[in-house]
Amino acid sequence: MALFDSLFGVKKRKAAAEAELEKEKAEKHAQQVAKETEAHKDFAWPGLSRLNVFVSKDVEMGTIQDPLTPERKAEIGPMIFEPELKPERFHDLTLQEILFLETSTALANHAAPIEHYESIKQSVHNAFLNRLRSAEKLYAIYDSSCGYPLIDSGFVLVYLEKDHAEKASELYNQQNRRTQVVELPGLNAPQQEDTPTQMKFFDYLYFMGAENIMIDNGWYKGFVKRSEISAPFYINNPEPEKIPPYNPGLNFVLTDYIEELRWHVKYEKRDAILRQKFQRIMSMIPKANFIMPVRNIPAEEGNSGENAENRIQIPMVRLNDKNLLPVFSDMFEFSKKFANTDYKPTRASFQSLEKFMPNYDGFIVNPNGQGLVVEKRPKPENGTPSEQAQPASDSAQAAAPAEAEKEASNVIKMSDHREQ
Repeated sequence: MALFDSLFGVKKRKAAAEAELEKEKAEKHAQQVAKETEAHKDFAWPGLSRLNVFVSKDVEMGTIQDPLTPERKAEIGPMIFEPELKPERFHDLTLQEILFLETSTALANHAAPIEHYESIKQSVHNAFLNRLRSAEKLYAIYDSSCGYPLIDSGFVLVYLEKDHAEKASELYNQQNRRTQVVELPGLNAPQQEDTPTQMKFFDYLYFMGAENIMIDNGWYKGFVKRSEISAPFYINNPEPEKIPPYNPGLNFVLTDYIEELRWHVKYEKRDAILRQKFQRIMSMIPKANFIMPVRNIPAEEGNSGENAENRIQIPMVRLNDKNLLPVFSDMFEFSKKFANTDYKPTRASFQSLEKFMPNYDGFIVNPNGQGLVVEKRPKPENGTPSEQAQPASDSAQAAAPAEAEKEASNVIKMSDHREQ
């Protein structure tokens, strides 16, 4: 009995000590919250920010309403003043509430430094990333003029709710954009039986060169780096020299330029912005490695003598009376035209393309996509011809789009040309 009493007493004292420790932690927690609340007594909880600078607040507020009431903001907002936020604290919060906390954390710390700012910021951001990773469906806004995700101020736009994506697309269309919402499998989407594995959207964004993603633009928005979600495909590849060429940086600047070019608006400094974006392209083209389609033609039967040899065939794009060599930035672009053909992908540097130029008037990058035409310069008196490409606003010879308004453009559609 004495031993039982002794053991019972030890457990009782241990429980009392743990209770006292929890009490002290709770008191410190309350003191910290009270301290931060007092330091931020003049801080006002944020509201929604505009979709972008081109939409008026009145127009946007007619479409988008703040999903959080003042009472709800006052209820969950003080979480950012706590010394610690464990993952379970976010379980009952919506994505918009988590993004409200992320926005509030940054703004409150700017107003007056938060003691545990880095820890709280990371906890909130991790909760945001967990929601993104657990989504079974994503909704991205695409630019219908070129078929690529819309880029707004350097960001690709992704939503976790279809309703939000559709309302944002409507606002972009009011800015003379031509957008559509594309439903995509999320990172946690179940794999359908008897269907090939589909590349996840964030993996695709690597090849597109889109490293910055904005979630829920138009509401409380979140910002994420693609690398926080998806690792580059080549990391675990034991033979990197066998990987076909890919050009994320070039793909991004091509898409960014074309979407700007095909956006039929006028605003201050737009011509300068177009020139700047075009110059980014031209600084990358000479450094790029492309994929060129090549088809091997065996020597004719019965002609097996010593002079018999295999030949190769390279396709030609005929555009505006120009013969152009089609090249591609990566296997995605190549497969749009040559996936199920006898043409094989062959690596070609910018410099190596020059030897084909006697038979062509230039080359076209991603003819089924961005369609940038790089024309051959007229042959100088004391040299060989070289290549040139000019932004649409500066070139009367640039390829023209198929729309009713035939203004000069580097962007082409496959309906504008035929292949031989």
